[in-house]
Amino acid sequence: MPPEPNSPRLIEAETRDIARHITDGTAATLPIDFLVAAVGLLLAGLAAFSAIRWYRNRHKNPHPLLIFRSAAKSAGLTLADQFALFQLAKARQLPSPITLLVSARTLRLHAAAQTQLQYARRPAAAARLEQRLAGIHRRLFGPPPTGPTPSAAPPPDPA
Repeated sequence: MPPEPNSPRLIEAETRDIARHITDGTAATLPIDFLVAAVGLLLAGLAAFSAIRWYRNRHKNPHPLLIFRSAAKSAGLTLADQFALFQLAKARQLPSPITLLVSARTLRLHAAAQTQLQYARRPAAAARLEQRLAGIHRRLFGPPPTGPTPSAAPPPDPA
């Protein structure tokens, strides 16, 4: 019996006939190789689009470590000196190693505290670190002032 003209069913078929048609391989479906290739091309296109977008916008949000590297390089610090400052900032739990480049007192304070901690465990490594950090201080800020090393405690009240 043909379907009525206003009926939503335009093809006279049962659901089980459609399922059987698909499962027995007589349905006109796309080959799986074509589908895999299409999805692969789509993913490659999205990856290329993302890479281009990142490359164009990479300078808008500079990473603090890149700023540190740029500032340290312009100050004339070697890669080993930059690594020593990075390790010092990490050990002292500073938000960024840039803080060590800004102030001579900050560098002296954190360098003294870190070498003091290391002297108890590894005196030879602490002596090398102290020499390296003193060289960095001289290169950045000139010779350190003579006298006692600043302590982490605030100065006492004159009252």
